[in-house]
Amino acid sequence: MTFTIPMFVVVGLVAALILRQIPTRAVFLVAANLLNLGFILLFFGPFALAILIGIMVFGLALVRLGERYGYPSLPRPDGRVVWVHAASVGETNAVMPLVVQLAARGFHVVFTSTTVTSAALAARRLPVGAIHQFGPLDIASYVDRFLAHWRPELVIFVESEIWPTVISRLDRRGIPLAVVNARLSQRSFASWQRLKSFAGVVFSSI
Repeated sequence: MTFTIPMFVVVGLVAALILRQIPTRAVFLVAANLLNLGFILLFFGPFALAILIGIMVFGLALVRLGERYGYPSLPRPDGRVVWVHAASVGETNAVMPLVVQLAARGFHVVFTSTTVTSAALAARRLPVGAIHQFGPLDIASYVDRFLAHWRPELVIFVESEIWPTVISRLDRRGIPLAVVNARLSQRSFASWQRLKSFAGVVFSSI
């Protein structure tokens, strides 16, 4: 079985590199991921194809994959920056009035989410002064890269978004974190109850 990278993907990566829409390292990172996908297809056959279709439907656009590793696709605006994160469409709709108010008060908002559908919604609804990025994975080096670029003075998570690494890195940098419309399901609460010491460290930083 052979694997061929679609031409539109190749063209998109080259265009992104030429137009400097994402950093060079991020482009090569995407290319490396494509090669990894090729090996997955080669060894796992039709099962891998089903997995990859799911990734494409529910995952990221390939040319913006670098954002998940903390590589920005846009420059940091001058002035005060607030990072607002909402996981998906429901949370995006819920927090949008707050984003509008922050932008109206002169803050630059970096709005992050994790799904393609929420990114499309943000593109339609974000006010002037707010931009969208995909949120970094909860891994220290990716989070550090994201924070070093955007340098937010405040971070706002929506509902049940609890990322231990992000929380610890924010605490280390002295950046305040708020969780709006906070909630935990009974299942999540029970899970945190089994990790009381760890939960105490995480939640004490919010």
